[in-house]
Amino acid sequence: MYASLSQFGDSEVNSLPVFNNDPLTYCIGNNASQRFNHGSTGVTYGQNSRPCQVYLSQRCAQNWDGVCEYAASHAANNEFTQVADTMFAGNNQTLGLTPGEVLLRNTAQEKFRINMINCDLRVEKFDPNNPGSPYIAYYVGQNCVPQYGVNPATIDRDVVMNKILDNPRIAMQLLTNIKNTMTQMGTFHMLKGTRLGNFYRL
Repeated sequence: MYASLSQFGDSEVNSLPVFNNDPLTYCIGNNASQRFNHGSTGVTYGQNSRPCQVYLSQRCAQNWDGVCEYAASHAANNEFTQVADTMFAGNNQTLGLTPGEVLLRNTAQEKFRINMINCDLRVEKFDPNNPGSPYIAYYVGQNCVPQYGVNPATIDRDVVMNKILDNPRIAMQLLTNIKNTMTQMGTFHMLKGTRLGNFYRL
């Protein structure tokens, strides 16, 4: 009788190791220990990979914590990325951005997206070789049209937006989209008096 993959290496003391299930161990850092921990496929991950960009942006959109702060810093990764944006197809304006800046932009796109038109949602395991791996979901399509918007009452307290406004070049397409979408919805004027409204010179 053969053991199932999910029970391989299972013991009373250590059922499927938790550290092998946590995507953060794939996405934060780039060293030999990390590679040994995840086997030969570990080299295909890292902060610039599609699975890590998707996972980190969704995690940080829910709660920008110390992990997100570190991943967005030069301390985590100071090289420039060539990886195309994975939040929606057709936007590959990442040249000249560090992995940390791409994370911040992707997080903002995830957090402030209110609609996605002409897209399909793809759901897959973060690590298809690990039976305990969580699932990630992202949009795919050749003609995806995202729509972004914010809540004027709380946007001044939003750490992600404040970081974007500290360096707007990271996400100019997002900022333009917010203005256009909220203008169409008739809510753009409500940003007057906020930091974001001042950026738009309301």
